[in-house]
Amino acid sequence: MIGTFHNCIACAQCENKMDLRKIHGFQTKCLRSILCIPPPYTSRIPNATMMQSSRCKLLSTILKFKQLLLFQSIATLPEDDVSRR
Repeated sequence: MIGTFHNCIACAQCENKMDLRKIHGFQTKCLRSILCIPPPYTSRIPNATMMQSSRCKLLSTILKFKQLLLFQSIATLPEDDVSRR
């Protein structure tokens, strides 16, 4: 279930720290829902502890890796390819 969650988020873009903060908040909220963990103000389980126990990578790390793969695939295309424009 968590793998599907990560695949659905793979197309987002991170522009600045505020975007990263929103993405991390969204990730923890979704993981808490998937793992049936109440919100942090109710359960007193910090987001960092919840992320460690779920053994998930941060979405920002996954997004940066996927963006690098995309840029690599574009860079290896021929110069006259339509996708490079």
